Amino acid sequence: MRVVSVIGIALLMSSCGMTEGRYNRSYSEVFCEKVFECWPQDVVENAGYGANVAECQVTTATSLESVERTCEHNPTNAQLCVDGLSLLDCDDFTSARLPESCDEVCN
Repeated sequence: MRVVSVIGIALLMSSCGMTEGRYNRSYSEVFCEKVFECWPQDVVENAGYGANVAECQVTTATSLESVERTCEHNPTNAQLCVDGLSLLDCDDFTSARLPESCDEVCN
């Protein structure tokens, strides 16, 4: 019974979306995995994302955290953005066709 309650609470919390900090980390993780999967190495190097996925994640998360926002973070759209980004194929990713929800993380 307790296991079911813990699982239920976890599912309820995940359905509420992502906090801003969690979004910054999760977006960075997914974005950088896509960068190194989809972009040619010379493009990655010239873009300044670092030598590997881990360096890219640190650079991207730091960049996201340093942005001064004058809007309200939308947790639902943050979750939808990261989920949608993870599902993109390389053609869509390299064409910068990101999910619409990514444009609406900050209302």
